[in-house]
Amino acid sequence: MKNILFLTLKVFSATGGIEKVCRIAGKAMYENAIKLNKRLLVMSMHDQQADSFDNPYFPSEIFRGFGARKIQFVLKALQEGARSDVVLLSHVNLLKIGWLIKQISPSTKVLLFCHGIEIWKELSATKRSMLQRFDEILSVSHYTAAQ
Repeated sequence: MKNILFLTLKVFSATGGIEKVCRIAGKAMYENAIKLNKRLLVMSMHDQQADSFDNPYFPSEIFRGFGARKIQFVLKALQEGARSDVVLLSHVNLLKIGWLIKQISPSTKVLLFCHGIEIWKELSATKRSMLQRFDEILSVSHYTAAQ
């Protein structure tokens, strides 16, 4: 069985565009995981565990909310990431975690969603170097991809 880890900043506790993409992506990944007999775990740095209760996207049993406990989130993300076949990062601010997962487990596929303004500006040489270790960078729009 393949393991998929989806790391995000927020899924349920905010209503912005990135959060909406994360909810829909989580639903799609969950439905796909069921069909293909894969294990999906969704982890959110800022959501509370209770934020996932009664959501229409995916079962709360596959969700871990860390309620802004960043150190615990990072440690658990590294542990789960090293065990996963695929790690999907929902935001460029999770870049360092993805890079560390690649260092610990080079065979883990690490993918990054790029959403917009946070990725349009010139990235530091360090961030560009980290991105080169990723297996795929996915843009949510043609405009962002062009930027």
